[in-house]
Amino acid sequence: MANLGTDLGNFDAVGTTVSGRELLVLDLCWRLRTDEGSLWTDRSYGYRLAQHINDTLDATRLPAIASRAASELLKDERVRAASVACSLETITGIKQRLRAACTVTDADGPFRFVAAVTSDTFTLELMTAS
Repeated sequence: MANLGTDLGNFDAVGTTVSGRELLVLDLCWRLRTDEGSLWTDRSYGYRLAQHINDTLDATRLPAIASRAASELLKDERVRAASVACSLETITGIKQRLRAACTVTDADGPFRFVAAVTSDTFTLELMTAS
């Protein structure tokens, strides 16, 4: 099994740590939550999926968003391959949810996770080994 690192998980008094794929997925989700250019130590870090929610987002833009998200995931040195498929749904009237179904390959092989964003939330919906 590849060593994917260990880091603090939740910032709590207990000092809970996470490691392996759980850490990798959390790190990849941070990439998809962070505005590009906002990390002063790495201006190329980040691609915030939620930035598209307030746009006039329609299905024609989803392939470009998915491609850009996959490129962001590949910036992590632990990722050997990545692909993303995006889908869009309307919830509660006009509110939109953008789902990014990510297939990532690390040193141990492929796995999947699904991240969903609305204008005010980011949720890791699924993580599974392939």
